[in-house]
Amino acid sequence: MQLEQRLAELIRDNQRGIDAEAAHSALQQGSDAVLAMEDFDRLVLRLQQKGQIDVQHFARHRLLRTYTAVFPGLPTAIASEQDLEPHVEGFLWRRFGNHFLDNDLTNYSLIVQNTAHGGIPAGLWTRPDLAAALVVRYKFTKLPQLDLYSFELKMPEGCTVSEARRSVSARGDA
Repeated sequence: MQLEQRLAELIRDNQRGIDAEAAHSALQQGSDAVLAMEDFDRLVLRLQQKGQIDVQHFARHRLLRTYTAVFPGLPTAIASEQDLEPHVEGFLWRRFGNHFLDNDLTNYSLIVQNTAHGGIPAGLWTRPDLAAALVVRYKFTKLPQLDLYSFELKMPEGCTVSEARRSVSARGDA
């Protein structure tokens, strides 16, 4: 547990992120025991599953960083979809892998974006509330795979036939 806390602090102290090999070396410098790379990978995976860090994969390097967005605490009352957006966005950043991917898939890069606001609207049913882009490189494939996910948030009173059509039409934008 002590190594896990030291790794979390090391990553948090480097605001732009830290290379996984550099973090592994830094952890070993402060310890008399040798930290095997497999044990280090387990520490990284545990922190990632807890939603404390993000792991970005670039060619042969892994960048470990804390989540850049600051997500507010839950409000006392949720009055609109806009109140839900930052919380669902935070949930997707922290728990996307646990809820949408196979348990053994750990080599991926994820971007989550609130797309509900900004830009020029192109019509009534044109933009999902949240979108996620996932790039996965599988072990025995030549090229990475890009998957796009879109999320339409609704309040109970907003669950109508028209809004269901809007949610389905957003699939074409993602």
